[in-house]
Amino acid sequence: MIRILVLATLLGGCATTRPLTRSVAPSPPTYPGISVSIKRFIGDDYRSAEANVRKDIQRSRIRSLGVSADGEETAVAAASRRVDRALWATLPPPVLLAVDSIPCATNPGLELDLLVGEGQKRRPVTLWCRTGHDVDVAWGELVSPLDLAWDGPESPAERATALAERFDVGPILNGEREWSHQALNSLQAVLEALPAAELAALRGLPLVRDVSPSKLLAAAHAAYYEQGESGSRIVILNETFDHDGIAFVGSPTAPVRISVATMAHEIGHALARASSRTVVAELDDLDAESLAIYTSQNDAHAAAEALRKKANRAINTLNARVDERNAKAEAYNTAVETYRSRRDRASQRVVESLSVELEALDADVAGLRTRAEDLRRRQAHAGAEFERLRDEVIASNATLEAKQAELDALLDASPMLAAFSKLPGAGDGPTIYGRTSLEESFAEAYALHRFDPEALERVAPEMQAWFAAGEHLRLIEQRDTD
Repeated sequence: MIRILVLATLLGGCATTRPLTRSVAPSPPTYPGISVSIKRFIGDDYRSAEANVRKDIQRSRIRSLGVSADGEETAVAAASRRVDRALWATLPPPVLLAVDSIPCATNPGLELDLLVGEGQKRRPVTLWCRTGHDVDVAWGELVSPLDLAWDGPESPAERATALAERFDVGPILNGEREWSHQALNSLQAVLEALPAAELAALRGLPLVRDVSPSKLLAAAHAAYYEQGESGSRIVILNETFDHDGIAFVGSPTAPVRISVATMAHEIGHALARASSRTVVAELDDLDAESLAIYTSQNDAHAAAEALRKKANRAINTLNARVDERNAKAEAYNTAVETYRSRRDRASQRVVESLSVELEALDADVAGLRTRAEDLRRRQAHAGAEFERLRDEVIASNATLEAKQAELDALLDASPMLAAFSKLPGAGDGPTIYGRTSLEESFAEAYALHRFDPEALERVAPEMQAWFAAGEHLRLIEQRDTD
């Protein structure tokens, strides 16, 4: 029995489609054990934001406010509580609103990538609570994150098929919800970022657009990776796209839709379990072979049993004909004795008639004996074939059990996760959600490596170095060549 594995991006709390893009901690690193939602942080009172931030600086609730623009880092406010008026004037209103909205005092180490409204567009703003009273902020140009129109000629279904063929992944399937061009934009962005080895690991893995989470999941989710007896798949739910308008991943100068990171997170789960998924495919092949052998064994048994019944009927017929022949022989012998005593023509005719009948019965008996012996030989051959196939079934079952044990071991301890677990901080995770488990730590680190490597370098340099060196790719390729 193949166990079912479900790995998901949670909704609610710290995992509302990655409400905390990452949790970057000051030195020494500390990872906040909090549960937050992006929507909880974003205020809307621009007029009050500037006054509130000034007041926080004057009262030392914000001891320092560092800004990063055009690659230059500058302190707008320092421990002296003085504000650089010229720099202050350059701060866009969404930046001050974001600073005012984030309570660093209760969330030290928190780093958020927010899209804050400015007219009809959004300003990408990254905030880092280096401590409870020290804030760094960076921002980029105004963007239109929800402007995801597709000007290609294909329908979403045609485009999904084309993407699956182009990257040799999938299939990309509709579930209870159909893929839209907006959703496919995010998926395409993910696939375009993957190297060949990772794409190969996704070959044959369905990417399903759905609306209702699996019954296996205890809470609402944005997406999940599922692996079980019915196969493996990545399921993308409506909630994956809920925060595309208020959060991003990557640098504020090159923001990427947060839904891209959510999809990358689930692909991270699939990569972590690629070895077990390969074994599942091998197990399916072995199971099909075993079933074919078992079917052949049953056919051989049925054939041997049919031949046994035919041989028994033939022997019974032979024995009955032998009895008939023996009775005819006794009658012939009696007739001969009668003829010898009488020497008349009538007695002679009886002897001649019985002699003809006896010869016919002898020929019949010989034919029946040949047929019975032939059926016995065929029965013995069918029985031997049945025994051979039974031995094959036993050997096949042993192979299946060994492969199932290999799968169980991989489900219990993925080689990818085992290697990843040796990295410093792997158990803590690079994000708050990554602290949930080693599985989630890997998936979060992988998503950051692909779409915000600078953030992963800041919070977990050993993880970024491990991914950048291609250690995870070597594990994928090693399984393919085993």
